[in-house]
Amino acid sequence: MEIRVKQEDGVALVMLGGRLDAASSPELEERLSEVLHSGACALVLNVSGLTHISSAGLRCILFAGKTIKARNGRIALTGAQGMVMDVLKTSGFADILPTYPSDEDALGDHSEW
Repeated sequence: MEIRVKQEDGVALVMLGGRLDAASSPELEERLSEVLHSGACALVLNVSGLTHISSAGLRCILFAGKTIKARNGRIALTGAQGMVMDVLKTSGFADILPTYPSDEDALGDHSEW
């Protein structure tokens, strides 16, 4: 799994690539924990590079969402497509988390989410 993080003005943009499953989710959870403890008040998860997401991956996203929302922060997902979008819709994540086609759309709408 590939994880790249950019932080600017309290917003953390986390770009994910590859498979997000039981094998890779501990690494993502650790990185998200670091990002969240660095003071980010908004988190954008770009999932456009994911080829697969499992229930373990969904649990990581849920962990991040609950953690940042407990601090009155915001979370959004961007770039979901194909199988990943299907899983997000089927699991209900697309209904409870703001989803945007691109990072720019999410960041431009930052005050709304």
